[in-house]
Amino acid sequence: MGLHQQGRLREATALYQQALALEPGCGLALHYLGLCMAQQGMADMARVMLQKALAAGEDTAALHDHLSQMLQGVGKLQEALVHRQRASDLAPGDLAYGQALAALYQRMGDLGGARQARLKLLQQHPGHVPTLMALALAAYDRDDAAEAMDYYKAACTADPCLPEQTYMGFASPSATVAVGDPFPLLQLGEAAEEKQVRTVLRDADLHVLDDFLPDPDAARAWAAGLQYGVARGNYPGSQTGLLPCEAIMQALADRLGRRLKWLSPDNGVMRLTLADATARTDIHVDDELATETRHYAAVLYLTRPEHCQGGTSFWRHAATGWLRRPDDALLRAAGYADFKTFLRRETPLGEPRAFAGFAAQRDRWQQLFTVPMRYNRLVLYKGNHFHAVDNVFGEGFDNGRLTRLFSFEML
Repeated sequence: MGLHQQGRLREATALYQQALALEPGCGLALHYLGLCMAQQGMADMARVMLQKALAAGEDTAALHDHLSQMLQGVGKLQEALVHRQRASDLAPGDLAYGQALAALYQRMGDLGGARQARLKLLQQHPGHVPTLMALALAAYDRDDAAEAMDYYKAACTADPCLPEQTYMGFASPSATVAVGDPFPLLQLGEAAEEKQVRTVLRDADLHVLDDFLPDPDAARAWAAGLQYGVARGNYPGSQTGLLPCEAIMQALADRLGRRLKWLSPDNGVMRLTLADATARTDIHVDDELATETRHYAAVLYLTRPEHCQGGTSFWRHAATGWLRRPDDALLRAAGYADFKTFLRRETPLGEPRAFAGFAAQRDRWQQLFTVPMRYNRLVLYKGNHFHAVDNVFGEGFDNGRLTRLFSFEML
């Protein structure tokens, strides 16, 4: 075993075999010979050795753990679960075994089993942040706001820095306000046809909410005192870190009459984009994985009225006519292996460079319309449609493009 731990696998194998020659039923030697074989790529023989160790009476948590891992590797999940449960039963206080049991239930699609495994683990390890967060995220996925927030708040109590990685929240409407038709507010592109534009408005569930904040001047004054660093992602501008956004998300839920939820620490950040801003990409989608989605993006314009120009533009891919992220079958039919291949060809990423120069790369795209920037206007839409920052401007906070950005799901 000492040689095994040093990675001297052939020498260890020889000694395990000598031990078994002396004592053929030695479960410990069978167990670790199996592990040695697995590490040398002999997976089938390794599983045989572990089964022999079990038959020889080597009923230890470590053996069941290793056997479960090997069975999972060949897709025998139900058999793996039996051994995963036995490992957890033999070592009930072991965090790793308990977490692995919950993860296997999750992989098998047994969300109830995963939840029960985590609840048991939490009884043994109160305040364990990964378990609290796993329970919170599972409830979040079920749209169970009360349970999700209970576990999330407990996790944040144990780890106050957690919101910087995962910022969870829900908002339920207390009222419903009618939302008007956005079409009359748009600036149409040269290639735009009303029917297709209205298709985008409907499919993207695009809304324009004017006069959104009761006091936008106060919001600007608050934003002026914030710290702005390099924006995460590939897009132009500098942005703040995590900002509390529960109140403004509640206002948004009330305006829409819809339940909202969010996980991203970027939900509610302020972004300042100036004329000399650099970026790595231009036309994009926010949700690269989903063709059908509940994910929405929103931008609240806080640029002073006298400096407002441009806005958020929506685009059609000229060669294919695609308005949003296509499904995999459409991508393959058009000659793209996957969506990342499409992005590399049609919206190439590169080293950061002046965003103003990206306009020259839009020849493969046709602009459908722009939602014009207006002070205190909030625009929201599904993030899987092709869109872009229309332009950048200004030399500083007073005359630059100031926005508050949101990323959330609408239920």
